[in-house]
This record gives sequence, C-alpha cells and structure tokens, in this order.
Amino acid sequence: SKRAKSSSRKTISSEDKPFNLGSRDPIYSKKLGKFFEITPEKNPQLRDLDIFLSIVDMNEGALLLPHFNSKAIVILVINEGDANIELVGLKEQQQEQQQEEQPLEVRKYRAELSEQDIFVIPAGYPVVVNATSNLNFFAIGINAENNQRNFLAGSQDNVISQIPSQVQELAFPGSAQAVEKLLKNQRESYFVDAQPNEKEEGNKGRKGPLSSILRAFY
Repeated sequence: SKRAKSSSRKTISSEDKPFNLGSRDPIYSKKLGKFFEITPEKNPQLRDLDIFLSIVDMNEGALLLPHFNSKAIVILVINEGDANIELVGLKEQQQEQQQEEQPLEVRKYRAELSEQDIFVIPAGYPVVVNATSNLNFFAIGINAENNQRNFLAGSQDNVISQIPSQVQELAFPGSAQAVEKLLKNQRESYFVDAQPNEKEEGNKGRKGPLSSILRAFY
C-alpha cells in the first residue's frame, strides 16, 4: 500500500546529503585567497571515513603561510593554475631511528606543481604554498579526526607567538631574534603577498630549510 511504502522510506538528514563545499563560508578569507573546509566533526560521512576535505582559491602571487597538521596526512591535488610548494621534515634515516639520541636534522622538500599534479604532505611537516598563477586546489586529509592546523606565521592562530622567548632560543638557535622580528612584523594572516617589498637586510647569514621559509615574510 502507499502507506506501507511511504513508511518504509529511509529518512536522509541534511548532513547525509551531497554538499557543495565551495558554497559554504570559508574558514579563512582574505583578499589574496579563500580556504574552504569541512571536517569529520561536522559531517557524519566524513567521520565514518576519518577524512577532511578542503578547497583553496589563491590569487597569483599569494602565499599560504607556513603551517602543519598535527595528525592528518594531506593529499593535495591541483585543479587549476601553478604553484611552488615547500615543506620541511626529518631526514629519512632519523625517522627510522627516532629512538636513538642524536641531533635532529631536517631536510627541505620543494616542488613545482601544475594542473592535475598530486602532492602528499605528511603529518607534522611545515608547508608553505606560493601561487605562481591564479590557483585552485583541493585537499583530502587522512586520519583527520581531532586534527589541528597550526600556523607558524601570521597575526592569528600563530603557535610560535605563544612560545616563550626562552624556548624560542632553544628551538631556533641563532635565529630567535629573527623569529621575534618576523612575528612583530606580521599584520596579515593565512594569505599574504609572496613578494611585498623585498628586503635583503636580515636575510644574510641565515641558512637551512627554516630560514628559507621565514625569508618570504620579511
């Protein structure tokens, strides 16, 4: 009967229906870029899969400030445009021998990406994205439940600004003053101009992967 048929229909909640991520409010929005995201905590389908989904639009010359994900492994796919991407992490042999006490050494990874390119960002690796043309990419975060995105620069959500200066001296030997200067000069958040007014002062003498990332913000 019609009554029996209608009663057997499964009710689909709005959270279970397909959604257009780009039609939602961005979590980060600046004139140089927009960052849309939905996490497992906000969608039962994603919670079952333990993933988050992101879409990012960036203007040519924009820089997505350095940040890292606490838990999630991110698979980034370029839809349109070109980008330079840089991340830093422990050298492979140290990843395999973390139990041994030895000085930590990091390695810098760089890539030039274009349409349909895929790039994997391990959890805990600081990454920065520079749009060399108008850019659109999407990202899938695996192991995403309770993941936190921590920014290393910018005036908002900046974890380094919360670190006491004494700890900065230990974390960035020889560079603590440069880090402090960087933080004080940051008035923008999330997206900035990759080449505002280039300044050579202060860049001399700094070496290594961390300095190559920090150099972009002076």
